[in-house]
Amino acid sequence: MAHPLVSVIIPVYNVETYLRATLDSTLEQGLTSAQMEVIAVNDGSTDRSGEILDEYRDSHASIRVIHQKPSGGPGGPRNTGIEAARGKYLFFLDSDDLLTENALRDMIEVAEAEGSEVLLAKPEGLNGRRVATVMFKKSKMDAHPVDDQLFRALSPWKLFSASLVHRKNIRFPVGMKVGEDQPFVACAYLNASKISILADRTYYLLRAREDGTNITSSRLSSGDYMDLSEQLVGTIVRETDAGALRDGFLRRPMRNALRRVIDARFLELSHVERQSIVRRIHNLLDAVYTEPVAAHLSGTDRLKMDCAVSGDARTLSSLVEWEHEESVRHIRHDGSNFRLDLPDALEHVGNTSNTVVPTPAAILRLTALQAHGCAVDIAGRASVMGSNTRPSRIAVRLSSRGSEAAILLPVTEVQSVDAPDAAGVSFRVKIDANSLPEAVWDMYVVQYYGDEEVVKRLGAARAEEIDKKPLYLSQGGQTVGAVYFTKGSGNIAFDVGLNLLPRTLADSRLVGIVPSVDAVLFLLEVRSRSEALVELRSERGGLISGNSSFRALSQDLWAYTVPWIDIVSDEPMRLVVKNESGEAVARVSAELRPMKYPDGDRVELAGDGYLVRKQGASQNSESAPGWLRSLLRRFVG
Repeated sequence: MAHPLVSVIIPVYNVETYLRATLDSTLEQGLTSAQMEVIAVNDGSTDRSGEILDEYRDSHASIRVIHQKPSGGPGGPRNTGIEAARGKYLFFLDSDDLLTENALRDMIEVAEAEGSEVLLAKPEGLNGRRVATVMFKKSKMDAHPVDDQLFRALSPWKLFSASLVHRKNIRFPVGMKVGEDQPFVACAYLNASKISILADRTYYLLRAREDGTNITSSRLSSGDYMDLSEQLVGTIVRETDAGALRDGFLRRPMRNALRRVIDARFLELSHVERQSIVRRIHNLLDAVYTEPVAAHLSGTDRLKMDCAVSGDARTLSSLVEWEHEESVRHIRHDGSNFRLDLPDALEHVGNTSNTVVPTPAAILRLTALQAHGCAVDIAGRASVMGSNTRPSRIAVRLSSRGSEAAILLPVTEVQSVDAPDAAGVSFRVKIDANSLPEAVWDMYVVQYYGDEEVVKRLGAARAEEIDKKPLYLSQGGQTVGAVYFTKGSGNIAFDVGLNLLPRTLADSRLVGIVPSVDAVLFLLEVRSRSEALVELRSERGGLISGNSSFRALSQDLWAYTVPWIDIVSDEPMRLVVKNESGEAVARVSAELRPMKYPDGDRVELAGDGYLVRKQGASQNSESAPGWLRSLLRRFVG
């Protein structure tokens, strides 16, 4: 009997909800039953998974089914599938995941043409499942396990040469609670004559189950992760010589499984159990813990691993306890570097090199955002995660999108603030958007620590009362730009000249001012694509009068009445028209001549679109045109 090109091995345990979709996806691979076999291994399922497998076996010649007693994990049924497989290539498909159409056909074509013994094909997550993507930026026919960061992709849904698997006797370890696939894939990488990457499209869909049952439990113990570490590190050391390849590949267990061995889980262990874990780490790493390997860790992680490798369980326990105490402010800046701010009792552990930590992430919060005309007033808070040191200086940088132009602005009202996660400062910056060239300007907060800059966009974290709608900027009654929050991240940007934002604000023009004894009537021409409202505001932005006295005279002509009692004499004010896109100041018609009321008050023009109330006018009311007198009688008596 001719051997198929590929054997698809599926470990199955209690997946009746997803199993049909998985099996159906194997039938859409552009391969005949002579070219592909599906080996589904039922690992003692107690639901209807076994019945579904038998149903598909009876209907499809390409599907083989093996029923076995439960082994406790996917490694056992995968090993069973390897022994039964007849294909030139092996592909491991999880029983709740999916292959995209013709994925196997296209993978095999590349493997055959390139002589690939391992082939990685670009995956995608379903239902919010997160997947590693850094190695899938572009296709590569001859990839390196370290240089191309393949050590970050140790899951088994890949195409393997069956010859490689049998030649090196690669099998999945059984009895592990987590990560049994990692030693298998690492061994294949380190022995493959050629590894290829396909990143031109999505080949594999990884499902996050709605009930979360395919997510590794967060309650795995230090011992569980130690078991994985011993398997993975042992494989890497056995399959490599001392040098860059070994040191680079060890980054994976150093930054993942081994870190979890000595995190907060370590504190759950008894004194005897802690001693045992430390002995196991020492035995595992002592001979391979070179400076390049140790350098995969930094900060507290580096100090803890140094203690573990040296066999110092007592100091390791103290470090873990300090790391997980209530306060998370564990670093400081010494003028040159960020480093661990160790308590006196642990000062002996660190030195000038191993206490240095990478620059921590900035923490920013927008606390206020206002705009009047072209003046934008912004307030916020700034710090860096976990630091007991405040920035020595702070500034705002505006960067022009699409060019290298940048403007550095000073901040004011800098004050110290404290939070559980960092010591920081509050600040305020006032920006005259009229002084900015037409462009889209992204806003950054720059925190200075010695000669080091910590830079981040402002706006994603903000006070609840800050409206997400754009604030439109105006000059002389004309809308000239906007401050808005970017899509997705929600950071502040300035669109000077309205290069991006739509010009959908209401276009309004003040064409008449008619005073009477008790009130003043404003006549406005308003054009708006959506329902609009009118407000009279003071120069400082305070609301003088809302929309209660607004009436439409025609489609575009509005009458807006404001009682004199609401208007403070000599205080500049503006008419603002709002619609769903934002708000804009009403322009003042060049032909406008405010009317005066006999022995009463008047409203005069004050420049730049402002109005002001003046008292004690005197003029014959008959000078007002008849149509205005009719309006007075209709709206204000």
